[in-house]
Amino acid sequence: MSRERLQEHFSALYEGTLDAGLTQQIQRRFDSDPQLKEDYESFSLMMETLGSIGEEEIEVPSFLSSRIADRMEAAGNTKPAFSLFNWSKTLGFGAIATVAIVGSVLAIKNQNSGPVTAGVVSNSAPAQAPKVLDTIEIKMVGSDAVLNYNSSGPKTLTATFYGTGQVLRKADLDGNTATYALKNTESLAAIFEVDVTGEKSDHFVVVPGSSSSFELQGEGKVSDFLKGVSAKFHKVISIQMAAAKLESTTKWDLKSDEAGAALSSVLTAKDYSISTAPDGIITVEAHN
Repeated sequence: MSRERLQEHFSALYEGTLDAGLTQQIQRRFDSDPQLKEDYESFSLMMETLGSIGEEEIEVPSFLSSRIADRMEAAGNTKPAFSLFNWSKTLGFGAIATVAIVGSVLAIKNQNSGPVTAGVVSNSAPAQAPKVLDTIEIKMVGSDAVLNYNSSGPKTLTATFYGTGQVLRKADLDGNTATYALKNTESLAAIFEVDVTGEKSDHFVVVPGSSSSFELQGEGKVSDFLKGVSAKFHKVISIQMAAAKLESTTKWDLKSDEAGAALSSVLTAKDYSISTAPDGIITVEAHN
């Protein structure tokens, strides 16, 4: 499938409504096509920005409108429909400016129907779901696990490497949003601990490394088991359970070729809820 055809599915991929087959096809393509992955990351960031600015009006500088108009006139009808990211990168603007560019392009295309401000973009774009406040969200953006947290007030968010306590990210929030990619550059799977002031439960994220080796039969800590499943199936696992449970011991004898079933064989339904999101992230939540 061509890059342009894949780009047409970005919206459904971002919203989690794309069917599993196409989702896997696009994610595999991200590994071989860095430009496509970069375009999707820009698209995701733009959608996050659109959702956060609401009806805020952004004034587009006159020189930018002029440059966009020149580009549109020169391109004519031969420019691919999905060229907004190329414009924004060539002009040297980031995601916020890209939102303003959308409004500017609409204004240029609708000169006969009156001015259009960037604030109207949210009415032209697909309706955005309300922000989820004060909740740790883990989503896949390309091949990266991305942490997102929308604060309703003063909060401190800290992401550390579990076991060592090494701080990866720390942010003081007050009604704003923190978004971080949880990257694991090691061969073995790694666990990140995410802490937010006021959170009632402990939150961890297992991110696979480059190695998929794992003993299918063994005994160890629950954390070792989770890292092993993450490595074997190359899956990101979002965990909500007390650290004490993560450190408890367990045995496993895996015969399943599917990550969710492998987890359920040890973390039983009596004590845990296990679910898989459309983007492939597995969530494990302890009942108490």
